[in-house]
Amino acid sequence: MSLKIKHLNGDTTFLLTFSPTEQRVPSNRYGRPPGTFAVLIDPWLSGPSTMWHPKFLLSKHTVPSCISNLSELPEPNVVLVSQDKPDHCHEPTLRQLDPTSPLTNVLAVPAAAKKIRGMKHFRPDRVHALPAYSSKQHDSIIRFYIPPLTLGGTPGEATITYIPAKMDMSGLHNAVGITYRPPTAAPIPTRYSPPSESPSYPNFSIPNPHQHLTAVPPTSPDSPPQRHRTPSCSTEPSTTSTASSSSISLSPASSATTSPSTVSHR
Repeated sequence: MSLKIKHLNGDTTFLLTFSPTEQRVPSNRYGRPPGTFAVLIDPWLSGPSTMWHPKFLLSKHTVPSCISNLSELPEPNVVLVSQDKPDHCHEPTLRQLDPTSPLTNVLAVPAAAKKIRGMKHFRPDRVHALPAYSSKQHDSIIRFYIPPLTLGGTPGEATITYIPAKMDMSGLHNAVGITYRPPTAAPIPTRYSPPSESPSYPNFSIPNPHQHLTAVPPTSPDSPPQRHRTPSCSTEPSTTSTASSSSISLSPASSATTSPSTVSHR
């Protein structure tokens, strides 16, 4: 997988783009390759940030942001707001997002989620308050299903977890964990190439279990006894009437041996 981090302003606004390393399919209608998962963190691009009253706290960017509007970016999968303070939860910048987007979800700490719902800019089902992480509650981890790249591949998953600091009344020292498991495409079958030279096989032989079992035709009692030669199982022509211990040779050099057929493994 790959992770691209883009710093959008001189403060804490970042765009994280997770994507698989393999890109065998074209981009989707959102302008990103399939399997990509983008997280926009604490968007604040321009304009002042005030708390309670400008005389109490007034913040401005000293360096212009690298973009002037969020519409210049591909739609993110998640807008993550880590604090309810105006330099993290900036209403004029959040209003630059398309409220009708079927892709973007807004995840925020509880105080920020309440503030964003009060803007009445996004659909209520698109704004979610992050639950505090608990090892005893599996639903405290927000999970996103990522479809496989092609039919027959394996799906991926992204998770977002809110980890608040203990005894922090200000709410400024929390943490958010993000994980990403990329989806995969179906494996491409490889074409088998036969070896350039014939493979060599070891010489070995299997004893013939029927070498002492010879069929003798029946004779009448009056006929004189007839001497029959025991047939040899050897592939070499017999030159004497005495049959020695014979064997079936499986050596490739023998003319009676059929060469093994090539088996293609896929």
